[in-house]
Amino acid sequence: MELQEIEDNIRSRRNKIFLQMEEVRRLRIQQRIKSAELGIFKEEQESELPNFPSFIPFLPPLTSANLKVYYVTCYSLIAGIIIFGGLLAPTVSHSCSQHLESSLSLVGLFF
Repeated sequence: MELQEIEDNIRSRRNKIFLQMEEVRRLRIQQRIKSAELGIFKEEQESELPNFPSFIPFLPPLTSANLKVYYVTCYSLIAGIIIFGGLLAPTVSHSCSQHLESSLSLVGLFF
């Protein structure tokens, strides 16, 4: 295939995707109108976020209902890494190195 053909195919497929997304949007609007006419109100219709598998181990699949749990978990993990890597680890390393230096100086007295 020539470069121009590939670019034309990309452009054509983008247009098809755009038209399909517009059709989906139009159908969702029709669905909401029909549901309102029939008096059917579903909360699932309002939620446009699909169910994604969990990217954090041991947490349930991601939905709009438990999105805040994911935010809190992610921010907690990030804060924990910052606290451990920035504050706790250097403090422990410094105190261990001072203890190690004094221990090694005592070993030198015995030889």
